[in-house]
Amino acid sequence: MTAIYAVIDTIAVNFPQVKKVLFLKDGQQVETAKGHLDLRQSLSPDFSLEKKQDGAGPVP
Repeated sequence: MTAIYAVIDTIAVNFPQVKKVLFLKDGQQVETAKGHLDLRQSLSPDFSLEKKQDGAGPVP
Protein backbone atom coordinates (compact mmCIF):
# COMPACT_ATOMS: atom_id res chain seq x y z
CA MET A 1 0.00 0.00 0.00
CA THR A 2 2.76 2.45 0.84
CA ALA A 3 4.40 1.90 -2.56
CA ILE A 4 1.15 2.82 -4.35
CA TYR A 5 0.71 5.94 -2.24
CA ALA A 6 4.38 6.86 -2.74
CA VAL A 7 3.67 7.02 -6.48
CA ILE A 8 0.42 8.97 -5.97
CA ASP A 9 2.03 11.42 -3.54
CA THR A 10 5.02 11.97 -5.83
CA ILE A 11 2.74 12.76 -8.76
CA ALA A 12 0.65 15.12 -6.61
CA VAL A 13 3.71 17.01 -5.36
CA ASN A 14 5.25 17.38 -8.82
CA PHE A 15 1.97 18.14 -10.61
CA PRO A 16 -0.23 20.13 -8.16
CA GLN A 17 -3.10 20.22 -10.67
CA VAL A 18 -3.46 16.42 -10.27
CA LYS A 19 -5.95 15.66 -7.50
CA LYS A 20 -6.50 11.92 -8.05
CA VAL A 21 -4.64 9.09 -9.77
CA LEU A 22 -6.11 6.09 -11.61
CA PHE A 23 -3.84 3.14 -12.37
CA LEU A 24 -4.03 1.49 -15.79
CA LYS A 25 -2.05 -1.42 -17.23
CA ASP A 26 -1.88 -1.62 -21.02
CA GLY A 27 -4.77 0.87 -21.12
CA GLN A 28 -6.98 -1.34 -18.96
CA GLN A 29 -8.13 -0.58 -15.45
CA VAL A 30 -6.27 -2.39 -12.67
CA GLU A 31 -8.54 -3.92 -10.02
CA THR A 32 -6.13 -4.41 -7.12
CA ALA A 33 -2.49 -4.11 -6.12
CA LYS A 34 -1.78 -7.82 -5.67
CA GLY A 35 -5.13 -8.21 -3.90
CA HIS A 36 -4.26 -5.75 -1.12
CA LEU A 37 -5.53 -2.38 -2.31
CA ASP A 38 -8.63 -1.68 -4.39
CA LEU A 39 -7.54 0.30 -7.47
CA ARG A 40 -10.85 0.31 -9.34
CA GLN A 41 -11.37 3.96 -8.39
CA SER A 42 -8.97 6.87 -8.59
CA LEU A 43 -7.07 7.56 -5.39
CA SER A 44 -6.23 10.88 -3.75
CA PRO A 45 -2.83 11.56 -2.21
CA ASP A 46 -2.34 10.55 1.43
CA PHE A 47 0.64 12.33 2.92
CA SER A 48 -0.01 10.84 6.37
CA LEU A 49 1.88 7.71 5.26
CA GLU A 50 5.16 9.63 4.82
CA LYS A 51 7.93 9.42 7.35
CA LYS A 52 8.15 12.64 9.34
CA GLN A 53 11.40 14.53 9.64
CA ASP A 54 12.39 15.91 13.04
CA GLY A 55 14.47 18.70 11.53
CA ALA A 56 17.74 16.96 12.42
CA GLY A 57 18.61 15.96 8.87
CA PRO A 58 17.47 13.63 6.13
CA VAL A 59 15.18 10.69 6.79
CA PRO A 60 17.29 7.49 6.85
